[in-house]
Amino acid sequence: ATLSIIGLAALGVTSLTTNALFTNTDTTGQSGFVAGTVVIDSTPTDFAIDESVGAAPGDTFYAPVVVRNDGTLQLRYSIELGASEDSDDAVLDELTYSVLEGVTAANCAAGNVSAGVELGSGVLGNGQHWIGDATPGENDGDRELDSGASETLCVGLEFSKDAGDDVQGARAGLSFTFHAEQTANNP
Repeated sequence: ATLSIIGLAALGVTSLTTNALFTNTDTTGQSGFVAGTVVIDSTPTDFAIDESVGAAPGDTFYAPVVVRNDGTLQLRYSIELGASEDSDDAVLDELTYSVLEGVTAANCAAGNVSAGVELGSGVLGNGQHWIGDATPGENDGDRELDSGASETLCVGLEFSKDAGDDVQGARAGLSFTFHAEQTANNP
């Protein structure tokens, strides 16, 4: 009888150690973290100078440039202006640019810029020009745009009334580079 009791006890211990064990794991979904974006976009500038007529000394042309923040973060930006000419005729020394804020696109295109505030100006032949500064952080002249916001800048191009015969038929191009950075945590 003792041997039967020991055998049943051994069988009970064996069955306790071979039972299956239920387990479960759970992996949570996305944490909700999404990095923001800094995306600046602008419209091309066209001074609409009729090539069959051309610009005469003393003419001033205006064109609107719309700058948009297509990103999710507020941004600050600076503007780098560059110019090029098709020949060595020094026409850039005869062209003065100006960039204004506070002028609607329609008024800018029509040359009605008296309500505008000048952000910067200069003779294009004097090299690169800046409004603001591309150095990281807040700098004098930098512009800010909230996410989804836009602003219209009015760009003027004045052909010197004292331009000489040596620039007749000369061509020049004006380029804008917009340098943008986040404003959050970026003093």
